[in-house]
Parts: sequence; structure tokens; C-alpha cells
Amino acid sequence: ITRKNIEENFDVVIVGSDQVWRKAYINDKYYKSYFLDFVNCSKTKKIAYAASFGKDYWEGQDDSEDITKLLQDFTAVSVREVSGVDICKKSFNYDKAEQVLDPTMLMGKEFYKNDIIAKYNDSNTNEGGLLTYVLDEAKEKKEIIEFVQKSVNNQNIHHLKGFGDSHITFSVPAWLASFANADFVVTDSFHGMVFSIIFEKEFVVVGNSKRGLDRFISLLSLLGIEDRLVFDIKALKDKGLDNIDYTRVNELLDNEKKKSLMFLMGALNGK
Repeated sequence: ITRKNIEENFDVVIVGSDQVWRKAYINDKYYKSYFLDFVNCSKTKKIAYAASFGKDYWEGQDDSEDITKLLQDFTAVSVREVSGVDICKKSFNYDKAEQVLDPTMLMGKEFYKNDIIAKYNDSNTNEGGLLTYVLDEAKEKKEIIEFVQKSVNNQNIHHLKGFGDSHITFSVPAWLASFANADFVVTDSFHGMVFSIIFEKEFVVVGNSKRGLDRFISLLSLLGIEDRLVFDIKALKDKGLDNIDYTRVNELLDNEKKKSLMFLMGALNGK
């Protein structure tokens, strides 16, 4: 796609979400593309929605000046973590960034259940029990899973990823249904945590510093459930497994949804 093609056919180009601005994950040759350097801002709006740096600092070197210039061309900038607001301000002298929710959280559980899971029924789905979704296997995580299984007294365990004998590729509806049907979730994945919250599940998320810890802390703090984050079996045993007050969590989440949608619609409408 060419710049001329963009100018003639697109009113807006949006970058986001997830760790699109994490320098360690970007090919150095093309990292400016993630800041939309190929879009002419005089012809087409440039918007960042829930862009994530992954860490609580900018991983790049000797490139702050380039990014500073690129951010000035954006109609509006939003980031997924509160630390992202600070990075924009301190590293790129951009003080208009706003924190918003990951876009998966702009829809409620009924959307996922009715418009995806039910509409595209997939027989390859677990029914209830303990669900694990682990991206990076480790002894400590296996210990946590075993402790949770004993604590909730649930013999039915389903490994969506990690620690399983099979290497099944799940469809999106089946992946979502696994979370929707679970009684309890153990995960080290950000979006595993997100969909545990969306489907109002009891869960434990194991800290995953290599993949970016700040994004876990930022969302959990926003919703007042920081205690769901653990790093080892001892921390989990010390905390225990109290139930999550989803009435309170959903109140906070609804407020953040409204703010996020106001940002997005305002940016699209040029306000």
C-alpha cells in the first residue's frame, strides 16, 4: 500500500494495541512504521489506541528525537498502561497521551458469548474445571497450578497451552469458550488475564517480567485486584484465594470503558 493510496482512500489510520511500541519486539529497520511515518498527517488522521511499550521505560537508544517528531503528527495518542503516559512525557516530550483499556475490554462478555462463541460453535471446547493458559512453562508455575487445583478441589483440569500432552491449535471461538466455561484460571498471559476478568472468573496471574510486567500491574491496579498477581508458590500461599468482588470490578471497568470510548470517538471526530 502506497502513501498516495492511503491519502486517497483512508480518512484515519490507527495503530494499536498490545506491545506495538515495544522496541525490543520491533525490527529496527521498520520501527518508525509503528509510529505511522508512512502516513501524511495533513491528509489522513493518525491515531494511537492503547499502544503499549510493554515495559515502564523506552527500550530504544538514540531515537527519541525521531519519535518525538512523529508523535507530534498524531491527532490523538492513547496508551494501555499508566507508565506509557509517563514514557510519552519524559522520553518524547508528549504530554497529551491518555491511558485507555485494551480494545478487547471495550466489549462485554455477552458480545463474546453470543456473537463469537455461540455463532461459531466449536466442539473442541472444555467444560468447566480449572483452566491453565501458560506461555512460558516453569517449575514454579506447575507448583502454583497444583496448589490451586488442590485448593479449589477441582479434579477437572484443562491445559489450553503449556503443560499439556497435546499440541492442539484452538480456533478463536474455542479459545474464548475455554475461558467462558472455566471455574478457575491460572495464566501468565496478559490476554489470558483480560478474558478471565471479562468472563468474571476467579483467577491467578503469574508475573511474567520477560514479556512485560507493567501491563499486568497497570490493569490490575486500575480494577483494584492487584492481589491476583503472584510470582511464586509462597506468595500465593501467603495471600490465599479469596473470591473476587466482580460487582466492584465491573463498576470500575464500566467507568474505564466509557473513558476509553470517549477518547476513541473524540479522536475519530476530531474533538
